[in-house]
Amino acid sequence: MRQLRDIYEEVRAIHGVAILDETDSQAVIYKGLKFCSEDGNFFILSTATDIYTELSFEMYHEFLNHGLEAGIRKFRNQRFMSALSKLSNDAPAFKEIFKLWKQK
Repeated sequence: MRQLRDIYEEVRAIHGVAILDETDSQAVIYKGLKFCSEDGNFFILSTATDIYTELSFEMYHEFLNHGLEAGIRKFRNQRFMSALSKLSNDAPAFKEIFKLWKQK
């Protein structure tokens, strides 16, 4: 099984990611997530809101067991479904988006 260090190093090696290095920490922002390294500890934060929140155990499990892109897909899918759940089921936008999503 992968370690968080492996995921962090994989993201860090991707050309074009936003690198945010400071004296006491290193971080990379990629596809809406902030991958961090501080004092030998590795963690992932969501950048979806002004206050970044750490991912759930379930999300970490996805990254560690299925890889970087699978973890990102699951994270984005959960955000998408959360946004959809806030719309009224009768809203035209909801019906159209849900129809398109179901086709995938």
